[in-house]
Amino acid sequence: MEESNRQKKISGILQEDISSVIQDYLRKNTVKNLLVSVTKVTVTPDLGYA
Repeated sequence: MEESNRQKKISGILQEDISSVIQDYLRKNTVKNLLVSVTKVTVTPDLGYA
């Protein structure tokens, strides 16, 4: 089943936010030169789970 436009928008926003949170946490605690990439986020049709 294909994702709706709303699911795609939400998953894109979550992808950016999750990678940013992980990257900031790791930079503050251990690693300085770091690039974090979240490659895929899947969102359920009711937007209840990602």
